[in-house]
Formats: sequence, structure tokens, C-alpha cells
Amino acid sequence: MKSLKYISLIFIFYFQSTIFNCQAQWTQLNPGTSNWLNDIDCPTDDTCYVVGNSGVVLLTTDGGVNFNVVDSGINKSESYFAVDCINSLTCWIGHGNDGIYRTSNGAISWITTAVPVGFGGIPKLFMVDDSVGYVPRGGGGDYLKTIDGSNWSWESTFMPSDVNISVYFVNKDTGYFGTNTGKILKTINGGSSWTEYTISGCNLQDIFFINDTVGYTVGMNGCVYRTTNKGATWDTLNSGVSNNLRSIHCTSIDTCYIVGDAGLVLETTDTGNTWIRDTAGVPSNNLTTVFFPSSTVGYAVGSAGTVIKKDFTIGIQDTRHTIVKANVYPNPFKEQAVILYQEDDSANFELYDIVGKKQLTVQLQKGINTLHPDKLTKGIYIYQIKGNKEIISTGKLIIQ
Repeated sequence: MKSLKYISLIFIFYFQSTIFNCQAQWTQLNPGTSNWLNDIDCPTDDTCYVVGNSGVVLLTTDGGVNFNVVDSGINKSESYFAVDCINSLTCWIGHGNDGIYRTSNGAISWITTAVPVGFGGIPKLFMVDDSVGYVPRGGGGDYLKTIDGSNWSWESTFMPSDVNISVYFVNKDTGYFGTNTGKILKTINGGSSWTEYTISGCNLQDIFFINDTVGYTVGMNGCVYRTTNKGATWDTLNSGVSNNLRSIHCTSIDTCYIVGDAGLVLETTDTGNTWIRDTAGVPSNNLTTVFFPSSTVGYAVGSAGTVIKKDFTIGIQDTRHTIVKANVYPNPFKEQAVILYQEDDSANFELYDIVGKKQLTVQLQKGINTLHPDKLTKGIYIYQIKGNKEIISTGKLIIQ
């Protein structure tokens, strides 16, 4: 399930000084293959599944430091174009010849799911939960649907003959397909009927919805469109480029990333009104998919074994051997967070914005402490826990 995850962390740091670095750039990772990589899904900041040509199926559980081949039980002669996960253990992958596999044990093994013979390639996969999922058909105007996560039915009710390339569902009933002729197809009843919207002649490659109202679609020759009314109308946005755009992922209502051919990465922080190139550290290879498991960590994959990562937390360094336990949850949060402080000595919890300006101080006692954001704006913050005039722990905190 391609969505942001709420997390609760035990922070264990060894440090002497802290560096704030808000100018994160992309870094190249080594997946151990030069094959074309087609898709990536990251259930957490550190856990990602990657699929590609020539039977490539990879898993990292350490943020891309190491990639492991996890192809037990799959057809290794096929090329894999799609992966979608609902958590770190449960994922589906699809290849170009009537094949979808499922793992429920973190890719220790994969089992074959039942796909109708003759359906063809699996260009995209979208699982709403562990039972309901949809697959567009790259060779025609129909699609696959599952209601148990294992058996797929071939559906074509009320569908035009255009080739469906992209798919996104905001829940099990409401979803969208994008076609190669610039049409958006919407259902509000799980595919029993579809409404067709023609927005352009663009060959649409990907769709992403931030919520049930606001969504984006991108395609060939630099086209980008946005809806703010559940897909009823779509505004043309100016990407400023003519590259083929392959994938879009948003981390908030304001911030989205697009990747495309020739190493292109675009970023917006104003709901798509302006786009800037974000290509520092990016090779010139074609990029196929971008995915942000959180607002602070993102990945993209592409040709020639390309895997790149953007990490806004890299600037936090630690060198001192002091172990402090502070459980901050939920993270991200909106109205209130709890700081579970597990040390006997009292300390101060100080919150800084990403340019290093202190915004808030809370005196901590052992046990449960409450954090209210008051008038703080939404965004990424760095916290420090200080005792005896020393920094004894640090971490990141996100206010939504």
C-alpha cells in the first residue's frame, strides 16, 4: 500500500555534536545489478522491494546499504514491472507474462497467484489492503481485480478500449485508471461502473492521490495535471520540461516529486504550481519510479541498475557512547505527541526547525510527558534531549 506510515521509534544514539543539514541531495546506491529496474515500494524508510528485468527481485532492510536477491519460488526468466506492499512482510510482484506472485513472509518465499491465461503483462499493481487489489492491462482497456489477494478476475465492464497504463485507488471502491490517450477512468463502486474524463491527448504514465480529493497524473512529453475535486476536472500544470515523465509521489499536500527520462527529478513545494529540477547527485539514466515512504526519505529506480536515495536526516551525526531511550509517538503527529522518557535524571526536550532555530522546550520527567505543538507550523523538526548542559539524545519529529 503506497502511503505514508506512522512510526514509533526507540532512538539510541552515540554522539558528541549535531549537524543540521536541510539541503539533502540524492545519493546513488549499489543494488548489485546493472539490469533495468522498473518499480520500487518501501513499506518503511529502511525496507524496500525492487523489481526489474531478467528476473530481478531485490530487498533491502537497511536503507539501501545492502540489497539481497529474494527470488525463491519465482520465474527468473521473466522481467518484473510492478511491486506493491501493504507492510514489510506482505507484497505482490507482477511480470510481463500472466504472472503475479505474493509473499507473506518478507520475501523468504513467493507463491503464485491465479491470473487468467492470456491477460498479458502486469504494468502496475495496486493493493488497497491484503485482499483487494487492481491491475491495469497494458494491452487493452480492461483490468484484473482480486478480493482475496490470491485469485484475480478479468474485468472489462464499461471500460473503453484505450490501453490502461496507471492505477491508483484511494479505498477499495474509489479508484482511477489512466490511459495512453489522456483519459482518466474513475469508479466509486469497486469497478461495477466507470466514468470517463478526457483531459488531454497525453500518454499518461502514473497517477497519485494525496487524499480522496487532490490528485496528480503525469505522462509523456512533460505533461502534468492536477485535480482538486475528486477527478471531476483536471488543471494543466507547467512542468517546464519536455522529458517523458514516468512516476509521481507526494509526501504532503504541498510537496511532490516526479521522475522521468534522462535522469530528471522535479520537485514542487507549492501544490504543483511551480516545479524545480532536483537533480544533484542523480545520474543521467532514465528513471522509472519514485517512492517516498515518509516525508524525510525517498527512493527512485531506473535503467542500468539505478537506485538513488534522498535522506533529509543524514546531517545528524553521533560519536559519544551515551544510551538514552526516548519513545516519541505518534510520529508524525497533529495535535499532541507523547514523549516516553525512560531515564531517572530529569532533562529538557528541545525542538528545533530545520535551520537550527529553537522553537519549543519541554522539561522531561521519567515516564509520560506530553508535547503540544501550539502555534508551530507543519514540517520537519529536530529534537534534542539535554541533561546537565549536555546533548544526550537527538532525533527527528514531524508535525502534520
